[in-house]
Amino acid sequence: MGQLKTERIKKQELDFTYNIYVNKEGQFSTTLSPDVVKLFEDAGIELHQNRMKNSGYFVSNTYEGLKDSIENVINEYYSKELLESKIVIRYIIQTTCLYCLDIDSNIVPNGEKYWTKTDSYSWKEGTIEQHEQRPQSFGFNVYAKPYRKETSKFKSGRIETKYEFLHHETERGTYLDWLNSFVSMTAPRGENIKEIDYTEEAAAFFVELLTSICQLNEKIKDFLTPDKLIKVIENKQKLLA
Repeated sequence: MGQLKTERIKKQELDFTYNIYVNKEGQFSTTLSPDVVKLFEDAGIELHQNRMKNSGYFVSNTYEGLKDSIENVINEYYSKELLESKIVIRYIIQTTCLYCLDIDSNIVPNGEKYWTKTDSYSWKEGTIEQHEQRPQSFGFNVYAKPYRKETSKFKSGRIETKYEFLHHETERGTYLDWLNSFVSMTAPRGENIKEIDYTEEAAAFFVELLTSICQLNEKIKDFLTPDKLIKVIENKQKLLA
């Protein structure tokens, strides 16, 4: 029996080679290495044995047939069972601010005793840490989007979680559809996205949060120039009223 060729499999966590042999009768065969055999058997996949009782033996009348047999085992190894499918809301809520509280818990701009009326006070800040050397402007940043979350288990035992956009599977007239229909919104890069299970109440909360930002935008976008801002100040217009 002579060695014909060495094939390599490189697919996700599988990375191994196997030698293909051909005998006088023109049959092609190989026996996988013990470490690869163990991966397949631990996944509950039964493999044939050779005459030496070594598992992982494959034989075929054609070269392609032998490769297909191994590919079928690999496909079985990567077959998976759907454990859970549900809708979740993935979100990020960030605030940037820095202030203190006085003895009556009123917000004051800093810790000076004139403001706090006490020597015992603490700084309060938003979800984004403020650095004295690199202060940031005050702000409010929200990301909220519903996804279909699917959790699957491979034969190998590996758990896979995927998030898919809902596209058109939301019912018109629901808060879920409202939330899903917001466009041009993406999560900040490098941030830890949180998630909660979808309920109409949860979707309503995020819709209200996002529309509140839109409402505030409608109030402030038209008087960003000094002359228009002066008119707002003179009229004592309340932005958050």
